[in-house]
Amino acid sequence: MYSEDLLKRLVSELRGKLELLLAYVSTSRYEGLEVDREMAMKDAKALYKAGEKRLGTDEKTFIRIFSERSRAQLAAISAAYHDMYGGSLKKAVKSETSGKFERGLLTILQCSENPAKYFAKALHKAMKGLGTDDTTLIRIIVTRTEIDMQYIKAEYLRKYKKTLNDAVHSDTSGHYRTFLLSLLGPNN
Repeated sequence: MYSEDLLKRLVSELRGKLELLLAYVSTSRYEGLEVDREMAMKDAKALYKAGEKRLGTDEKTFIRIFSERSRAQLAAISAAYHDMYGGSLKKAVKSETSGKFERGLLTILQCSENPAKYFAKALHKAMKGLGTDDTTLIRIIVTRTEIDMQYIKAEYLRKYKKTLNDAVHSDTSGHYRTFLLSLLGPNN
């Protein structure tokens, strides 16, 4: 039915994405703010060798580092990568990966470097244009309310010149609106 080469390629392509997803959700990580600078430099070097320095990409190295390191450690790795190689880790991920794998790595990286910026952008996108991505809106507001919502709200205001509360108010209605606004708290 399908050529064996096509099947092998599909399995190979999907395996990397599945490994990333499974590794990221199943690995227990230290999520504190402490950073090991020496490890950050070592990981930056490993990512460089796995990507930009070679022909092709060693996805397993990207998966291992992105799934095992804390957000603070990934931010330190990104800074070390820039200091050591003059380019951004984000650009390296974009040039060395593609598709859902690229999007997954970029999401992890963006969340590690500036979670408030990432979530403000995702909330804006969920409410932009016709219709609302209710799943995204609910997921972010419910999961971030007690963690860092005040920072997300400040970033949203800075970036979009409108409060998050006002955006939610104008994009929702009824009990749904009341529920989301109660989670967001006062309009600061």
